[in-house]
Amino acid sequence: MLVILDRKVSCMLENLFKKYKLVLLYLFFGGVTTVVNILIFYITFQILNLSTFTSTVLSWLAALIIAFITNKQFVFQSVSWNNKIIFKEFMLFFSYRSLTGLLDLIITLIGIDIFNFNSLVVKITANIVVILTNYFTSKLVIFKEKN
Repeated sequence: MLVILDRKVSCMLENLFKKYKLVLLYLFFGGVTTVVNILIFYITFQILNLSTFTSTVLSWLAALIIAFITNKQFVFQSVSWNNKIIFKEFMLFFSYRSLTGLLDLIITLIGIDIFNFNSLVVKITANIVVILTNYFTSKLVIFKEKN
């Protein structure tokens, strides 16, 4: 009886993973990218005492590189490494991420420099907004499946 339940649970979990694989992978690698973003922001802003603007831009650039590689290879499984395709994907990725990078910068500057909110809370909030926006642009525009 226990073996039958174990197989049913295993099968159910496998089906759930298949159904939500894209979202789970995006959340995992998005989490990695977010940790890098926040860590670099913290180091540059709190420890190195760089400006909010400089810290946000540096953390965004590091996150951009990691996000492109992980999104292309692991999340959306865009398998082509043809230079022309990589260039097109990267330019689309960079364009959309520049917009969400600007959104990150605006939220961070307003939250920290104008309202004097806690820098870590502001950065985490900005990242949540950015992650959601980035997911939909990556899925629907940049790495969309070719029919």
